[in-house]
Amino acid sequence: MFEPYLEQAIRFLAPLGQPCGIEGEVIMPETVARLSSDYDLRVVFLVRSSATSANISDSRGPNPWLERATPDLASSVTAEVLSWSRHLQLACRRLSIRCFDVGGDFEHTIEEAAGALMADARPA
Repeated sequence: MFEPYLEQAIRFLAPLGQPCGIEGEVIMPETVARLSSDYDLRVVFLVRSSATSANISDSRGPNPWLERATPDLASSVTAEVLSWSRHLQLACRRLSIRCFDVGGDFEHTIEEAAGALMADARPA
């Protein structure tokens, strides 16, 4: 459902030649692989393959709304994050798309992911 809008955004942003970012859980590695055949894309995926209910529910993390959630809800969200991360890692590996696990040293891993994107921007 989201894919046509993603492609429309890429089509609009590509001629600008500016560094742009589009993110979201609805973007699939398979979609990226397909769009890469028509557009010059720089892509990385971020996953959390070692997420725990404690860090998923931490108010300083990406889901502060879970801080007061029931243990069952936090556990369910954690299971979804882990499952989605595994799916992305496997798909990225199969499609040769870089995937970074931000579950450990978040700041360092984000720097690595940004560095990978910047490296792709340099002329060969």
